[in-house]
Amino acid sequence: MTRGVENLIRMGVAGLILVMLGLLLFEAQNNPIRTLDVARMRTQREQCTVQSGGALEPI
Repeated sequence: MTRGVENLIRMGVAGLILVMLGLLLFEAQNNPIRTLDVARMRTQREQCTVQSGGALEPI
């Protein structure tokens, strides 16, 4: 193989990996289960703050 073909193969593999990482990131941001977990954590943190008078302590 010539160097040009080898470089094209490397660039193609690198591009494919970048696309796969982008898809994983997109799915992680739009995961409804993760969104519910974050909302639940915020609610718990707010309850801790209210009950402890401003200091973050467990319930």
